[in-house]
Amino acid sequence: MKLGKVLRYAVVLGIGVALFALAFRGLDWQSLWQSLRTVKAAWLIPAVVVMLLSHLVRALRWNLLIHPLGANPTAFNSMTAVMTGYLANTAVPRLGEVTRCVLLSRTDKIPVQSLFGTVISERVIDLITLLVLLAINIVLESKLLLKVWKDQVLAKFSSSSGGGMGNSIILIGIIAAIVSLILGLIIWRRIRDTDFGQKISGTIRGFRDGILSVARMRQRSLFLAYTALLWILYGLVLYLLFKSFAPTAGLGMVAALSVLVIGSFGMVMPVPGGIGAYHFAASIALMLYGIGREDSLGFAFMAHGMQTLVIIVFGALFYFLMTLRTPKVEVAKS
Repeated sequence: MKLGKVLRYAVVLGIGVALFALAFRGLDWQSLWQSLRTVKAAWLIPAVVVMLLSHLVRALRWNLLIHPLGANPTAFNSMTAVMTGYLANTAVPRLGEVTRCVLLSRTDKIPVQSLFGTVISERVIDLITLLVLLAINIVLESKLLLKVWKDQVLAKFSSSSGGGMGNSIILIGIIAAIVSLILGLIIWRRIRDTDFGQKISGTIRGFRDGILSVARMRQRSLFLAYTALLWILYGLVLYLLFKSFAPTAGLGMVAALSVLVIGSFGMVMPVPGGIGAYHFAASIALMLYGIGREDSLGFAFMAHGMQTLVIIVFGALFYFLMTLRTPKVEVAKS
């Protein structure tokens, strides 16, 4: 492994550890342990089933993006690729997207660049969905989300840097973006006719093919139904985990939506498996519902741990089953 990759991984891992330490700083660990002892295993079983069902729905939805590429992978192969990708993400952020594309390219001989394009499409659609859910959450729980913004963002930013500094940072960011764009165009004009430039162009064409698969999709209604079902299942998992944990047993689906939305923003942080970032975000959401800090962090610890355990166990299991079923082939190239 190159030194640069090692350093990048060390940085993102350090961010995760720092966020985890920040979330659990000064915690009464005895109270946390007492909270975790209230977990009822009977609720965890249906939660695990729903988790796996959500992963299956994601795999089936991904297949709809792949079909316009002229390929028709089985649900098992796509599910294996998705689960293995999640497994990779628990170790290295964003490695899962590459892993699942490479794996499905090997099993179904689909150009890996085109698969990357479908994953980009999927991520864009999920981001749009998350923003829609955020808007719905603001309507349903406006006071809670405004309190998060005020107490956790504005107050800390104002106390550390001041309002004038915030405007300066925004201005510097805009100038830097414009300068970077100009430099990028100049560099591209110099390298576009070289072998390296042609490789980049080929990669971009593969991404384009994958992204355009959404427009060429024949089953767009089914795709939207899968998307809605996917996020409903995510919320249902949290609701079932609420019921398994005594301090949160009285919370309903609206609270689950709040934790889902705020926790999802923690999960997209570039840290392995969302460690620290998810705990911090989910615990903030729960504390706004009157759940104590130890209990909120206890739930976040339990929920994150359950999801990680499911990914590790079933990700490894699906990959093992795939190696038994599928002969080793080369990655398809465009």
